[in-house]
Formats: sequence, C-alpha cells, structure tokens
Amino acid sequence: MYRMAVAHAKGIFTFNRDDGPVMRHHAIVDDRHHIVQVPGSGIDVEAFSEQPLPSGAPVFLMISRMMRDKGVHEFAEAARLVKREYPQITFHLVGKTEPENPTGVPEETCRRWMDEGILEYYPETRDVRPFLRKASVFVLPSYYREGLPRTLLEALATGRPLLTTDMPGCREPVIAGQNGWLVPPRDAEALALQMMK
Repeated sequence: MYRMAVAHAKGIFTFNRDDGPVMRHHAIVDDRHHIVQVPGSGIDVEAFSEQPLPSGAPVFLMISRMMRDKGVHEFAEAARLVKREYPQITFHLVGKTEPENPTGVPEETCRRWMDEGILEYYPETRDVRPFLRKASVFVLPSYYREGLPRTLLEALATGRPLLTTDMPGCREPVIAGQNGWLVPPRDAEALALQMMK
C-alpha cells in the first residue's frame, strides 16, 4: 500500500533517520523519490515551556495510548522492581484504554497496578502539561515503530529528561547522557536499572 501511495510522489517526508533506508530496502521508494527528514510534526513551545524540576522523590511519567507495544507492561514491571528498592519513588501512567485494539491494555489491568500500589493511573486528560510539570523523568518504553512521538518533544520542551527505548523514532531526539537515556526494548529490568541510576 505504501508503494502504491508514493508511486508518483516527488518528495516524501519522514520523521526519523530509520524510515528512509527501510523504505528503500523494501523497494517502497527508489532513486526517483526525494526523501526529506523533518524533526516531527512540531509542538507549541509556548504552551510547552520549560518548567523547574519538582522537588522531592523522583516521579516517572508515561503518557501513551494503553497498548502493549507502547511498553505499558514494561513500565509497570519496572515500577514494581524500582519500588522494592525505593518505595518513595512515584510512577504516573496517563492514557486512554482502547478496548477494541487487539494490543490494548485493559483498564482493569491498569487499575490492578494501582491497587497494588506500584503506580498511579489516570485514564484520560485533555492537558498533559500538569503531569509533565510534576514529573522528574518522562518514560516511553515503546517497542512500536514510532515516527517521532510528540510526547517526547513535549517532555523535552518542558525540560524533562527522557528514558526511552533504542527504537526508530524514540531514539531520534535523545542525546544519551545529556537529555536522556536509551534502553533495549521489551526489557523491564534494564528500564528499572536505568531508573534507579
């Protein structure tokens, strides 16, 4: 379908450095196509302005669609592992469940994690900025092939370091050790270890 859709395109925009080579490898595009990488769809940097980091124990925040391949289970498992060593650390999970999605994480699962005391779950919001202000680190443990997640850009604009996976799109805005850290996908233990560091 991609091959048909771009057959007569003169230019193709990608959000990360991985998509162009993958499209060439799979013969979706060829030498006739001009690929331009742009840094995402953009965000409102006035709305998402830099905020001071909160005081007190660290708060790890994940904002995402509630899907397995966004790394929701890995976030919860990492929270469980970290809280064994550092019970004062807080984990916030924000996002709407998608019951019709085959990879959707049911709301009951999110509520169970909350009942266990490993995280605080917020099913939906129209404004993520209050959650970003309260966060110390923004986490997206996705193993889904991303374009360039807006949540990562919003977190960076707010002045929050990123903890995300070494996956297309996710790794794009991270300068390791300067504005964030990368961990292997589907690895809750590596995620928890980096959180504890």
